[in-house]
Amino acid sequence: MATKDEFAISSLDQETAVSRFILGGLKSSASSEQTLLQSIRDGRLVDWQAGAHRPVASSAEQLLTEEIPYDTPYGGLRLITSLRWPRLTRRVAASLRDIVEAPGYQAASTISPSGGNGGGLASFAIDPGILPARSASAALSWPLSVMAADENVLNAFARSNAVGRGFVDLYRSQPGASLGAVPAIGASIVDIAEPGFDGQSLALSFLAPGQQYHPLPETLTFEDIAKAGSTVFLPVSDFDISSNFSNFVYNLSHNLPVDVAAWDAARLFNQGGSPLVFASRAFLNSSRLSSVIPNLTRRLQALAPDRRIDLSPYILSSLQLQPADGASPRVAEIVTALNNSENLRWDHESDTATGIMGLTRALRDLETGGPVPPAPAPQAEAPQPQMTAPSPAPAQPAPAPQAEAAPPIAAPAPTPAQPAPSAEAEPELEAAPLPNTSPPERPASVPIDGYGGLPGDDVVGGGFPQSPASREAEDEDVAEEADSEEGGEDADAEDAVSPPKPPPTPGIDADIPPEEPSRYTDIKLFDELMDQELTSGYALLNKRTYALDVAIRVKRQGLGKDRADQPAVKIKGQQKTETVWVVLTNQSKYLDDPAFEAFRFDRRFEKLTLPVSGDSEDSARFEITPMLKTLQPLAGERHEIGIRLYHKLNLIDQVNVSFFIAASVDTLVDQPAIQLTFKHPEESDLEPLAQAPSARKLTISVDQRSPGQFRFALLTGNAETGEPALFGTRVLTETLLNSFVSDFREILLDAVFGPALETGKMTGPQRDETIKKLSLLGTRMMQALFDTQTGSGDMVALGEMLKSGLPDASLVQISLLKDAKDFVLPWQILTIEDDVESEGPASIENLWGWRYILEIKRCGDGANRRPAPPPAATPIRIKYGRWNFFNEPQHFAHLQALAQGAKFPTELTAPVIEDGDAFVMALQGGMDLLYVYAHGHAGVLNTPSSHACRDRARTQIEAFKKRRQIAAETGLDTTQTDAWIETYERYLDLTQNEAESLLTLTNSDIRLARLVAAKSPDNRQIRFKDAPIVFLNTCQSAQIWNAIEGSFVGFFLSRDARAVLGTETTIPVVVSEEFGRLVLDALFKGATLGEAVLQGRRTLLAEKNNPLGICYTVYGAADARIGPENTNTNPGS
Repeated sequence: MATKDEFAISSLDQETAVSRFILGGLKSSASSEQTLLQSIRDGRLVDWQAGAHRPVASSAEQLLTEEIPYDTPYGGLRLITSLRWPRLTRRVAASLRDIVEAPGYQAASTISPSGGNGGGLASFAIDPGILPARSASAALSWPLSVMAADENVLNAFARSNAVGRGFVDLYRSQPGASLGAVPAIGASIVDIAEPGFDGQSLALSFLAPGQQYHPLPETLTFEDIAKAGSTVFLPVSDFDISSNFSNFVYNLSHNLPVDVAAWDAARLFNQGGSPLVFASRAFLNSSRLSSVIPNLTRRLQALAPDRRIDLSPYILSSLQLQPADGASPRVAEIVTALNNSENLRWDHESDTATGIMGLTRALRDLETGGPVPPAPAPQAEAPQPQMTAPSPAPAQPAPAPQAEAAPPIAAPAPTPAQPAPSAEAEPELEAAPLPNTSPPERPASVPIDGYGGLPGDDVVGGGFPQSPASREAEDEDVAEEADSEEGGEDADAEDAVSPPKPPPTPGIDADIPPEEPSRYTDIKLFDELMDQELTSGYALLNKRTYALDVAIRVKRQGLGKDRADQPAVKIKGQQKTETVWVVLTNQSKYLDDPAFEAFRFDRRFEKLTLPVSGDSEDSARFEITPMLKTLQPLAGERHEIGIRLYHKLNLIDQVNVSFFIAASVDTLVDQPAIQLTFKHPEESDLEPLAQAPSARKLTISVDQRSPGQFRFALLTGNAETGEPALFGTRVLTETLLNSFVSDFREILLDAVFGPALETGKMTGPQRDETIKKLSLLGTRMMQALFDTQTGSGDMVALGEMLKSGLPDASLVQISLLKDAKDFVLPWQILTIEDDVESEGPASIENLWGWRYILEIKRCGDGANRRPAPPPAATPIRIKYGRWNFFNEPQHFAHLQALAQGAKFPTELTAPVIEDGDAFVMALQGGMDLLYVYAHGHAGVLNTPSSHACRDRARTQIEAFKKRRQIAAETGLDTTQTDAWIETYERYLDLTQNEAESLLTLTNSDIRLARLVAAKSPDNRQIRFKDAPIVFLNTCQSAQIWNAIEGSFVGFFLSRDARAVLGTETTIPVVVSEEFGRLVLDALFKGATLGEAVLQGRRTLLAEKNNPLGICYTVYGAADARIGPENTNTNPGS
């Protein structure tokens, strides 16, 4: 077989490594260019065998890396290898290690094969060889039936969009449980104890009808996996399990086979680990969603052909059903539609996948005699529902012992008067029991209490119990749990409904009065020319003006009024009537074209008056006109408007509305013509939905529209009233942005290693030169960002407005969206007034970082997850890590004095953190502030900008050493440089050795990779408990490069730090010691972190003539503080 060295071609790029991995395992007959292309077009599984490595034609490699057509099913090859596991477990496990450790296999999980630019691998599956071939019947049920025993897995799945959308019915299960005649999935979290598998994996074991579920052991090796059966392992380290699971399910809803769905889900989050797919060829060939259609058709054919089935208009549209008489479709019509596979659409979750889900539920109700009414409410003295199998309600017969064919998921157990559900029995497949998973005498699998409802309740999509009223329209409710491109249905205002309420939280007293009803953004659209309110089926006509009406209501009346997935609008802590501003934005896909204008708005802002409870007192009305200049006759295009709701310039809700714009009434319309996207906080690729009370004067959001292209969206206005003034967008390239970052860090390095290195004090000329360089660079950035070359447009107007200056110490929020979490720009040196003169002084007060409080927030990270404020007597907990700098003892003494003299209870936790083990241990305890005064180093990335900064730092350190050597040889005093030479020698060693990112403590290093992989004693990912502030007073702790992942800032924010303060570059030790004191002093006086940093910058300049406080950057919440607020805190003092 091929050796690792044959796979490891380090000089090649990832795409070539993938293609050579593929071709190295194909037979000669399968590796010709023509055969490869046909295999890719067919989407069929291709045999791959380690050891078939042969020379291949360059044309085959070129096809895989460059020339795969875009219209192929999966963009690349589906490979499968058979390992004949039963006989030679150890040898086969070794072979598997060789495969998964190959660079091409690993690279394939980080790049997409789409369009032929990713090496050509769509998926890779391992056939263990012990699985009996399944029949041609579906390997899946739809909705998916998922069982789990682990509470963390259950809770994560219950929060997932896949469950909320109804694509999954979720069951709590004991070992040995079975769902009878229904194919099921068993879920667990495991650690794969093999090289290349850092972190945890989500194991999804596919169970044949009647097969018992045995949870996998927490730790597995490749030898153990032989017993796991058909299982997919998805890496989930550093990412939300629920999101990863949902994306796998969404891939299945697009009719992808299990192997491709798994690889696509792993690629989406680029976990740094590859998925593993263990399954037979027969299983994978029957693992697409379309495989359920034949069985669904057989169940329908058991009914009378003329029988009508009541389906919602949306379900009809999803299945391409158009009954001739306009009434509910007949069984024969549905069967015809299902058999017409060419008309079934799989592009969106809202297409056929949603249609099959709604049809399955409707058919189930027919087979069981309809939904069972809900059980009566429990008596006051009755115990709360437990997490085990619930007892049957008094009005229902006791559930029968587990049968070979259990009722379908989400259907209650049939009563004696009801016929049992129809389902075809399939061959029983028994998995070999794994260690410590012996089944109990009475296995059970039941809907999850709190998610599935009380006994007798109908479980819809694994979701919440339904009321009798909502059961009467189950199809409509379920259908509208559509994907991010779905629209609402037409209905009168009096028929408007709210989404179902979430289940009661376990452990909360039932006597607590209910909260105020939730409120939602409600959107209506009117064709004023026709005097008509439009529903989701209506396309907009190009160049016709429409009225868009936005309000906040308890019961929605407009578009998407039946959607159950819409988040509520909330103003945290609202106690009086507030003003909410509605802002329209152009979200169209051609936004990058400056000349493109999809819509014309009569205005962009309008206000709503929102009382403490109930509906808004008014609505915001806008006139919108589609203005497509190049639309051909009978053609149509889809474009999108963003409706953003701001309170005091904090984004509190967003709905994107996608409109199909038609050239004429004869245009064939893409239905539903109007589609709504609700931007949930946990999955938003827009600004993190903010609910903080602090008023921002300016909000800037950054997202990555396409590789190498970042879009900036700026909103400014009156922070006191919350009234917006201007909104604009601008696109800049990664190359330009990284050049700004590189120039900024070079300026800082010149200042750091100048003559003021030893004392931290600068002369007047040194200070002025540094400020001038920063000012010139900041002006270049402003001109690029605000498009001053064109001299017109929203961004130019915004730039002119900002030149008038925001109030001193204004809070400016920069939100990094999902695709731009690792974006960086030296915001602190943007200028208020242009500085275009190469000569002459520059004022430091002209820089944003000197005038404003800046916070950089990453989507989904750094939120204030802190619990309710503790009692006044609870101490503020501080943990401290150090390296033995010359000045560290006095620095630590200062921190101790602050803790002892604080006006609020403070606890400086012992012992001091001095090695990697202690650092990992410290992260597992509660704290309010983690302060690290030590060495830091950001690993050198393989980018020109990163290498340039490294080389610049080396040059500066070598020059510093030479100056010291000359001083010593000439008899000058070198006392100051002697104290710090070890520090800079250490840095020079790191840059020469290309070290990865790390912190150096007194006794050992702690590497970023180790922190990422660290686990708690119960084998869980380490996360902060109390959302602390993290102050990394080390070199390069906040050094990030655009489009590059991996930094200490990102790690701590992703593990629930509320805010992180770090440095952009190497920093003189004397400066870091002084600036650390200043920030700590302000924090202990009650200042916010943003105020403390701003005050520290100003004081450092005043006392040391040094502007290097500009090196420090706040990520996360700038209004975070460690103690009670001090109303006398003044950032300018």
